Amino acid sequence: MELTTAFHHTVRGEHQNLAATISRLRELTATGDFAYFVNVAHFKAGLLLPGPSASVP
Repeated sequence: MELTTAFHHTVRGEHQNLAATISRLRELTATGDFAYFVNVAHFKAGLLLPGPSASVP
C-alpha cells in the first residue's frame, strides 16, 4: 500500500508527503523483505537513492 501511496504523492507533486511515505516504506522493508520497493518508489518519483540500495547484498 505504501508503494501505491508514494506513486500517488508523486503524481500530485506532494513532495513532503512523498518523503514521509518513502520513510515509512524504508522502515517497513528494513528486514530486507521487499526492500526493492524503496528503489521503485525513488525511480517512479525521479529521485536518486540517498545511499546504497538495501535490496542488493
